[in-house]
Amino acid sequence: MGGSKKRYAAVGDEIICSVKKATPGGVVKKGDVVKAVVVRTVKESKRADGSYIRFDENAAVIVKDDKNPRGTRIFWPCCKRA
Repeated sequence: MGGSKKRYAAVGDEIICSVKKATPGGVVKKGDVVKAVVVRTVKESKRADGSYIRFDENAAVIVKDDKNPRGTRIFWPCCKRA
């Protein structure tokens, strides 16, 4: 899969990561290396109107090779930019 030299990721960036938590009986197993898109970050990001948005934790959505999400539902809030 390869990696990148980029040190930080912002909302909307595609990253390569390892699965830390997985539901039992799911397609993705703990330790799998997958592609994902960052949807929430603790570090605030500035919007066009001058306001800032930040979340309580960092999170990403696992995506397939064609950039579509692997899952069908998202249970938590995420940025429009993602």
